[in-house]
Amino acid sequence: PSFSKNFKEGNYVLLAFLSRSYHESVKNEQSSVITSFTVGSPAEELDFDPNGQHLFFSRPKGTYSGADTEKVMLDFFLYNTSISADGNKVKLTVNEETFMLEEWVPYYIEGLEKGVVTLKIELVDNQGNLIPGPFNSTERNVTLE
Repeated sequence: PSFSKNFKEGNYVLLAFLSRSYHESVKNEQSSVITSFTVGSPAEELDFDPNGQHLFFSRPKGTYSGADTEKVMLDFFLYNTSISADGNKVKLTVNEETFMLEEWVPYYIEGLEKGVVTLKIELVDNQGNLIPGPFNSTERNVTLE
């Protein structure tokens, strides 16, 4: 119900969602809380609309080794939006290969070569246009050893 952390001056968005022991998010509108806050007097204003459509990249992150490199879970959390065949989608780029995701489920990526893997997820509309939002386009590197 509570925690403490020291934050540097700035603007923040805090999303907390339930997840399973293996880091898969519980996917429904009642499984999360979100809030934004400011620490100090930062020079920039927060560009976050709590009523907007948002995509948060959850997994993978960090370094994976051994058997964990064979089947890497991709997971994300949707807020104030949904994805479907005829609606919004999540555009996933793994290295240079692009996929359109239409279901809010965990995905498992197999057959990746060892080394650094670049993953990018974007929340797009049914025409493929990026939906504005500070978290709706996120790129991350993951290392497979």
